[in-house]
Amino acid sequence: MVDGFTSGLHDMKEDVFLGYLNSLKQQAPDNFLDFLMNYKPGNTTTGLDNMEMTCLQWIKKPWSHKLVWLLYVEIAICKYGWSPKLSEIGSKALAKYYDSFDISWQLISSTPYYATRNAETVKFLQKLANTSNSCPSGMLTSTSRKTTELLLRTLQHDGLYATLKLLIPHDSAERIAHFESHPLKRINLSLQSRPGYIKIDDANLYYLWICIIVFYLTRRLPHQYYASFWTDRLGKARIQKLTANQMLGIDWTSLRKEPLATEEQVVVASILLDLLKYFNSKIHGMKKGKEKDKQLGYFMSVVWTLMDFMKHLDYMTTQQL
Repeated sequence: MVDGFTSGLHDMKEDVFLGYLNSLKQQAPDNFLDFLMNYKPGNTTTGLDNMEMTCLQWIKKPWSHKLVWLLYVEIAICKYGWSPKLSEIGSKALAKYYDSFDISWQLISSTPYYATRNAETVKFLQKLANTSNSCPSGMLTSTSRKTTELLLRTLQHDGLYATLKLLIPHDSAERIAHFESHPLKRINLSLQSRPGYIKIDDANLYYLWICIIVFYLTRRLPHQYYASFWTDRLGKARIQKLTANQMLGIDWTSLRKEPLATEEQVVVASILLDLLKYFNSKIHGMKKGKEKDKQLGYFMSVVWTLMDFMKHLDYMTTQQL
């Protein structure tokens, strides 16, 4: 269940936190591991009273840490499910750690109803956007990474269509997610048309859409999800070296062994072409400098990925683009 415990270990000694986990493990009921392995949002189990009481004692200590609160929220999710009691505990946790990404995500992902999860995800995205609007410009990078990670977790948790609806107009999301049954055989996609609550920089925008393409074709995220160093490296890479660096694009030969279906070819090509148009518009008229070098890096990465992808296109597919 826990996606992000390790994200807080940089400011808490790992051996201390592992001590907490071992202490709780000794109090867990015999079936607890099986419950976690088969957990679905809304599920509950019994025998967690001692674990809950231990967490309550820890969070009252002066040395309490947000990871301890995250443990408490986890136990509450398992004990109370989606309920007013969990909402009460979650509110207390977020009152203590307003900006905790992992506490917010655990509460969202524990919701058994998609419509509610979607609404809570939008609220969280809006909170991230509002935070970036009221903070110095340097906060945009942090907001962008959190936004990207939230969207990728949503992709993994709720699938392609749910994520696309958060990013682009619903008709475009419908055409991508259900292209094979859509009467129109052309996708008009514009990456510029994203909601105001999506605060994301171009490095993460590129990475996000590459991940979406991989997920669309394989139903799983890339092995490097979510790695901030990946986008850092993309921004710093020399343009002339990009074509030799496959980590910055997609290695189509290793992605899928079987040929791509026609609808898959059209969807992927449409996304890559729109990425190409997006980054081309960003560098148009831009003066020389570090920012233009970064934008050229993204642009050339898309060019390399698209050119390599063209080798896998059928002739009939190219007529639809």
